[in-house]
Amino acid sequence: MSFYYPKKIIDYPIYILVYWLLIWAIVMIYTYITFLPALTPNKKFIERTDCLNLNKSGECLRYSDSYFVPLDSQMYVVLIQSGIITGVLTIGIGSFLAFESKKR
Repeated sequence: MSFYYPKKIIDYPIYILVYWLLIWAIVMIYTYITFLPALTPNKKFIERTDCLNLNKSGECLRYSDSYFVPLDSQMYVVLIQSGIITGVLTIGIGSFLAFESKKR
């Protein structure tokens, strides 16, 4: 268990970077797997449908017509968004842990 948790305060940035890249890779693999059912037969587009009306319980009442989004542009957007979100969370949690270990 000590391998997963840095022993010195100077090691925290390296651990934060490694954990961020690992979590980001897992999120990207999961995202690609969830895109697989929506891929067109030529594997270049994703079929999307948006919800137009929601009721109070959050269920969709009416959907838009299906449209196609290029896979590379959709993956680029997801890559950037997931990188930012996982980066902020990892840096925040890692900085908090570094601060707490410095207090001890």
